[in-house]
Amino acid sequence: MVMKMGKIVFISKETPYQHEKTSTLINMATAALQEGHEVSIFMYMDGVYGPFREQHLEKGKTFSQLFAELIKNGAVISLCSECVKTRGLSKDDLIEGVKIGGIYSGLALPLEEADRIISL
Repeated sequence: MVMKMGKIVFISKETPYQHEKTSTLINMATAALQEGHEVSIFMYMDGVYGPFREQHLEKGKTFSQLFAELIKNGAVISLCSECVKTRGLSKDDLIEGVKIGGIYSGLALPLEEADRIISL
């Protein structure tokens, strides 16, 4: 029996490094990609800091590096344009491949095609 892979949309508004929700999102999205699912991630409010380019840790990978790996593996990451603007960020502050859009293109369209929606 061939299993049909689905489209999964993850939604996050959480600040990275404050608790484990961003790590959970990355782990779940990575597992979904490995299983052959299509993955879209929409980040708003303080979630837009997840793929912020200038993150530095003494050990381990930053969230920006982990999000870059997700993009490399096929995930689509979209950020709320108003949330980016309100926080004084621009496209240059974010990792390569992140899309900045509105609620319609970044969230509503992926939700319309989603088989599963996970909000963290």
